Amino acid sequence: MKQVIIIGGGFAGSYAARTLEKDFAVTLIDNKEHFEFTPSILRSVVEPEHIKQIQLEHKKYLNCDVVFDEVLEIEKNKINTEKGSFSFDYLIIASGSNYNEPIKHAN
Repeated sequence: MKQVIIIGGGFAGSYAARTLEKDFAVTLIDNKEHFEFTPSILRSVVEPEHIKQIQLEHKKYLNCDVVFDEVLEIEKNKINTEKGSFSFDYLIIASGSNYNEPIKHAN
């Protein structure tokens, strides 16, 4: 079975993982353990409890391998992270974007 590595577990990355996990060996690499509905981040600034409603652990909706780490290097057919190296036949980079505080905290 062909190996697909997906970097990023946001809208695009999680959708790709969920769609492709039926036909490929998929590994999702994300620096967070959860999918986050980013349009609701602003509401969670004024209602901190709202954050529980906009986050869902990747392992609860995906049946693929999920690695919580940051990519250090991309080589030909291999990803290197602090936790190890991961080979791939196909690579999807869906790393998204970053926002400054107080919109989105680094952690």
